[in-house]
Amino acid sequence: MSVETGFHPPQEVKETPAKIDVEIFFSAHANEADGKAIQKYLSGCDVFIPEQIGWSEADRDVFNKVAQGEIAPVDALKLLENTGYSDFTKGQLEALYQTKKTVEFVDTPKGQPYSSVIDFYDNLEPFFENFDDAINTLKESQQRFITNYGTNREKLMQDRLGELMQNLAANNPGKNLKILMQLGYNHRPFYKDLKASAGENFEFSAKYPVSDFPYAYSDEFGARYLNNKEIDKDLLAKCWLERKIEKILPIPDDSVKYIKYIRQITGAFTVVEISDIYDKIKGGQAFEQIFISMSEQKGFSLPTIKEDWDKIKTPVERDQTVH
Repeated sequence: MSVETGFHPPQEVKETPAKIDVEIFFSAHANEADGKAIQKYLSGCDVFIPEQIGWSEADRDVFNKVAQGEIAPVDALKLLENTGYSDFTKGQLEALYQTKKTVEFVDTPKGQPYSSVIDFYDNLEPFFENFDDAINTLKESQQRFITNYGTNREKLMQDRLGELMQNLAANNPGKNLKILMQLGYNHRPFYKDLKASAGENFEFSAKYPVSDFPYAYSDEFGARYLNNKEIDKDLLAKCWLERKIEKILPIPDDSVKYIKYIRQITGAFTVVEISDIYDKIKGGQAFEQIFISMSEQKGFSLPTIKEDWDKIKTPVERDQTVH
């Protein structure tokens, strides 16, 4: 199907505008498998929209040339100005290769507000006096991050998506078109806003890799913040520990398993224990050594290489074993 797209003024509408179905596929961005997960949904879409913060016109051209089979995915990665999550982007490009799909971006482009991700917390951590200072600064950092790269950025994305949809509808009269959009699972509030603002010719739906897609503690923080709910010390402590764990564990192909297992381990630690870990780090001990020892005492086996994940049981599997 030939699709007239692009951000240019629509033709004068003389026929019934196209009906557009937007399907948002929520996934993690942790690895190549997450990017490639769109493959089974691409065949039914006319336009694919990746999440690509800080993109350039050259990046969009590269994505489209991959979709047309003009550039191989491995070569495309070298041409992108913004590779984002490189393994994830590689998976997306491999899924797109030779599909003949049109690729558009609605994310914040290079040089515009909210087009580069800044998380100031890690640079400040060495200077905190105590654990309370650390988690309170983490709270401030996360709130700023969610406001800038969630709420504010999503408003710009919604405007740009709306413009694209209006142009598609006007420039492709009488057609039924489908847009596939891939977003990180922390953008679920964006989907609710889209559904609430859907016009007469527009429909929105969502898909997830699994029906019980897990919440990391950082996602729980975001949900509570956006809904004006309490964010207590226990949640802040677990967010701090979760960040530390993510930096030492290898990433498996199964992101759902990765998120669930990290959440399960993190949840086994009390605020007092996490605060004690912080104090030991301030005293000069290595986090990895402390954490591995305490986790093993709690009965957890930690992967040290990617292949170790095959031996790790998910929380559900552990429950089934116990009961």
